Amino acid sequence: MFDLDITITAKGWNKRTANKVRSVITKEALKDLARWYHIEIFPAHFQPDAHARYAYHEREIKWQERKQRTTGQNIDMVYRGQMQNMMVHQRKSPTGSAKRVRLKIPGPAYLYYHSKVHELGRITHGELQEMTKRFDEFMQKRLDELLKHEPDWLIEVK
Repeated sequence: MFDLDITITAKGWNKRTANKVRSVITKEALKDLARWYHIEIFPAHFQPDAHARYAYHEREIKWQERKQRTTGQNIDMVYRGQMQNMMVHQRKSPTGSAKRVRLKIPGPAYLYYHSKVHELGRITHGELQEMTKRFDEFMQKRLDELLKHEPDWLIEVK
């Protein structure tokens, strides 16, 4: 985790108003990050190297053999590709607050029966670092947009 301290002041503002503006900026940056994650990182869970990258649990040998025989491939999370298409291409808008944003990704019911939902939520250390970097960029973008409309505001990021 990381700490981000943003101070926003403007003439005639009280602390409550400044905190509200900061919360809105942070929430919008987190929503931008959630959208970016769904487009850039989440599809990697359906790639051939996902098993090793995300430390998926081992599938049973009989299942792997049957899957190889019927589909010609052995990629975790992909049988015919229907779940992949559903989860990668159907996007919903993120919702939440300045502290937490939720991105609901639709998936088939069997996903929850087989505990695969926990595997799909994993991220690597490198992906976390990239997400942190992207969040900083999205915050800066939102702050720049704010300053464009209100150039006399004083914004300090620590």
